[in-house]
Amino acid sequence: MTADFKRKLFKTHLARISFDTAAAFSSALLKGAFYLGVVSLCEAFFPLDYVTRMLVLLAAFVNFAREFIIAARKLFTRAVFKTCLASGEKTLAAWELYSSREKLVSLGISDELIKDEITEGHRELDNFKLTRVLSFNRAALLLFIFIAILIIFNRPQALRVFYPRKQSIDEFMKIEMPDIAVKGESWEAKIKAAPAVTPSVYVRQRQMSQRDLWRKCKPLMRGQDYYFRIDDCFAPF
Repeated sequence: MTADFKRKLFKTHLARISFDTAAAFSSALLKGAFYLGVVSLCEAFFPLDYVTRMLVLLAAFVNFAREFIIAARKLFTRAVFKTCLASGEKTLAAWELYSSREKLVSLGISDELIKDEITEGHRELDNFKLTRVLSFNRAALLLFIFIAILIIFNRPQALRVFYPRKQSIDEFMKIEMPDIAVKGESWEAKIKAAPAVTPSVYVRQRQMSQRDLWRKCKPLMRGQDYYFRIDDCFAPF
């Protein structure tokens, strides 16, 4: 009977631990999905650069690992004790007697009495239904459905968090310019931009302090194209 009790308790404990571990993993994963959904919304209105997206992913992974480790530590601390307590006081008493049976017998306590107590705990464990300690979180399910819908309808931005947009610059604009500029002469670059694309030109200027400063220059329009012109080059490039 004592071996049957241990076997039954092990199966019950394994089932509870498996469910609680899956629940902890799902909870941590849900929070990660929530962050991804929020970031995808930000990406739709405020495009993020590659470094920012990687930092967001790293922060989400660290938070996921932290939440899961905390839940796992809480889950596995005195895990068998919690399983027995969930089943009932008789099961808990039977487990404690079973664990220290040899020591109790050596102290003069009747082995038959210990077996009777373990038998009572076994009966209580047989009547225990795991569904009594398993809970269904409806709020978490609704939140998961909302996040899934958000990511599905916003998947281009959600995927950009993982995969940068790999598009050639030629899809947005083409630049035609001379390869060489002569000191004292003019230099001009023509920019053919795609519809709804407004190019900007930044010119690097070397100051007396030897620091490079970038100055934004608005390109001029000529027909449907933009152009940028330097009337007098101070140095060849």
